[in-house]
Amino acid sequence: MVELQLAANAGREAFLSRPLASYTWAHALDIASNADLGAQNGGDFRYFKNPAQEYGNSDFDIRHRFVFSYLYELPIGHGQRVLGDASGVLNQVVGGWQIGVITSVATGNWFTVLDANGVANSDGQQRPDLIGDPRAKPCVPNTFFNTCAFADPASGSFDNVSRNSVQGPGYQIWDFSLFKNFPITECAKLEFRAEFFNVFNHPNLQFAKSGPQNSINTTTFGTPAFGFLTAARDPRQVQLALKLSF
Repeated sequence: MVELQLAANAGREAFLSRPLASYTWAHALDIASNADLGAQNGGDFRYFKNPAQEYGNSDFDIRHRFVFSYLYELPIGHGQRVLGDASGVLNQVVGGWQIGVITSVATGNWFTVLDANGVANSDGQQRPDLIGDPRAKPCVPNTFFNTCAFADPASGSFDNVSRNSVQGPGYQIWDFSLFKNFPITECAKLEFRAEFFNVFNHPNLQFAKSGPQNSINTTTFGTPAFGFLTAARDPRQVQLALKLSF
């Protein structure tokens, strides 16, 4: 983890707490996993006598993740740049407000492309053959990957699509909070918090909602939904809270 630190301004002026920035590169590999990430992303073997051929990206493999956070006191109120002469009730209302921001950016999980036609010589998952590059420009408008990179294998043959070979969409989330402590007595204070999750309401699309998705075949070749993004992570959510400490 890398930590960045900015010095606070002199006196009672606004401060920026120690910003924290972390970047993680990871690569999880296994022969079977099922994280219930949607789009029928199961972990069955194609051939039970050769499980090693399924060695590849895990369902929960997230290759890149970046998180940045900081805390900032607004320069308003007694001793600050704005309304520095405020006192009494006015200072209680306008002074001491702080904001916090957490930004999270990550690449997507990996998914296994299945085959709805079931012509391969497999005793487990039926998959298509790979005949092109899934990362190429999509051949069908509005699909997330190149769906024309797949084809039905010859009847009775083994397919050649490896497990978890298509990467799903990543996400970008900005969480914002505004809060202030109101002193009541020497031993008691009231904290007000307004929290905004995904404050910019940024659309983070997905193949399907997390959990079993038996009727959504977005990663199943030969179905109308193949390659389309049909769901999204949570939209903007707002939460207000009061906490009394004594």
